[in-house]
Amino acid sequence: AKGVSSWAMGRIKSGRYNFLLYLSFLAFISLGLPDGLLGIAWPSMSGSFGQALSRLALLQVAMTSGFFLSSTNTARLIRRLGVGRLLVLSNTLVATALLLYVLAEHWYLVVFASVLLGTGGGAVDAGLNTYSAEHFSKEQLTLLHAFYGFGAMLGPAIMRFILIREMPWQRAYFFTFLLIFGLLIIFFLFRRSWDDPGRRWDEADPLESRAAPAAPGAEGPSVFSRRGVGIPLFFFYTGFEVTVGAWSFSLLSVGRGFDPGITALWVGGYWTALTGGRIFFGFVGRRWSSTGIIAAMQLLLSFGSLLLLQPWWSIGAFIALPIIGFSCAPLFPLFVTLTPHVVGKESAGRFIGLQVAAASIGAAAVPALVGLLVEFSSLEAVVMVLLALSLLIIAIYRHWLQAASRID
Repeated sequence: AKGVSSWAMGRIKSGRYNFLLYLSFLAFISLGLPDGLLGIAWPSMSGSFGQALSRLALLQVAMTSGFFLSSTNTARLIRRLGVGRLLVLSNTLVATALLLYVLAEHWYLVVFASVLLGTGGGAVDAGLNTYSAEHFSKEQLTLLHAFYGFGAMLGPAIMRFILIREMPWQRAYFFTFLLIFGLLIIFFLFRRSWDDPGRRWDEADPLESRAAPAAPGAEGPSVFSRRGVGIPLFFFYTGFEVTVGAWSFSLLSVGRGFDPGITALWVGGYWTALTGGRIFFGFVGRRWSSTGIIAAMQLLLSFGSLLLLQPWWSIGAFIALPIIGFSCAPLFPLFVTLTPHVVGKESAGRFIGLQVAAASIGAAAVPALVGLLVEFSSLEAVVMVLLALSLLIIAIYRHWLQAASRID
């Protein structure tokens, strides 16, 4: 009887664990949906409010200010509210922001909505990344980020559907609001399910590691320490990923004169490849080492950036977008999964919170820098920044990874 009872309890815990994983998938869809909209909507949106294309940087800064505020306080919010209630609160903010995009008649309301959107997204991103690094395997974490890509992939598809029918861009934000509102209802109904933490990180299949947990008194999370280099790594990588999504449509349609409908389709291909790559590595990633996957994808990232830069082969610029998307696919989730092995499990939550906060700053600062360069030069500045970032990411990652051998 005792054996049967233990078996039953194990099945219940396993079922709860899987259910929380599925809820996490839905949460990352809600995180990605608005991100995929803005890059396609921006040329139309900027015309509606009489803003220059370079003012996209202001919206990125507004989103990041909210994102940074919530992501740096996520640990405190989780202690006070719990993960389930935090998801409800954050998605309420996201839904409110999307509705403001639909109804706004003045530019300042769009900026305010962007702050709300970033605040809601930051809580989901930092909270679930920290939770997932502790409770899910690296393959599951990669799949989790695939659902972010799925949400981001839906954004351009919705916006393209609206624009080719010559409907106002606000329509796409309203459809997205309805989807987020549906997810909000789900999170509200199951907000108490997160009270049982489920499986712990060290019970999942761990990443191969050269590092032991950090000893008491080990160096803190300073960006100047070798282990702290993971913080600027997230800054530059996320800046790269967001810059591709936010500026590639303007680069190819406005800067190089390609058909907007075809361009939107290929930008959607970027998000599709990002999502498909995460699904691919989520299912078959166990066949290769995580460090091997990262090294190969970083090389592919540089190749895709070069292909986007060259001006002689026009179709090559389009092909570059899904190549870049696929190469980006496993990087962020594997960086997160690698963090406990580089910094020690006891310090992982603190470092991941700082890394996600740095990622939020990079998501605004790098596209903002691109906006300034575009304003003072041309849209071709976009691809120059992307190539430089792809090489910088490789250099920073290699330096960060060496910290694992220094914690032994």
